[in-house]
Amino acid sequence: MYEAKKSGKNRVAIYDGNQLCEANKRLDMEKNMRDATSNGYREFQIYYQPIVDIQKENTPCVGAEALIRWHSSALGFISPADFIPILEDTGLIKEVGRWIVREAIKQVKAWEDPDLVLNINVSYKQLKNGEFADYVLRVVEEYDYTPTRLVVELTESCKAHDLPLLISTLDKLREKNIGVALDDFGTGYASLGILR
Repeated sequence: MYEAKKSGKNRVAIYDGNQLCEANKRLDMEKNMRDATSNGYREFQIYYQPIVDIQKENTPCVGAEALIRWHSSALGFISPADFIPILEDTGLIKEVGRWIVREAIKQVKAWEDPDLVLNINVSYKQLKNGEFADYVLRVVEEYDYTPTRLVVELTESCKAHDLPLLISTLDKLREKNIGVALDDFGTGYASLGILR
């Protein structure tokens, strides 16, 4: 049933024993993920991928993209390609996303580099409740973080389901000089259609 739903409406899927194995694996991952989020996010880490400007000779690193990683105590290292869709499907992406915003801003602020720009990936599920922009603005104010040093990157999951809400949220961020970008531009839904 879930395989048919994933393929779209009015579909039929033939049962395959591998599907049960995958479903059990997903349930196990979801249980461990819930434990990890309720345990102070200790199993999650934020890696900072440098953003470089190759035309700058002395200080080519102009920014960092915050990337979440999960090393489960029960399951080992889990690829973001495997756990981020589960975060989105379960709604945990909202609270994990808030944790990422707070931790990443706190870390970059601690580095005391006045020119370093922080990029944070955001999915549509985080934006759709309308509270995301207010939360980001509160954290920016709490850490006295320069808004022009923050860029919110919309991930491929931002398919513009509720375009007015998406525009309203992004406008609220842009009004405070927070940048907005498309992650992986040109792939999947992050194309000219969403850009327009």
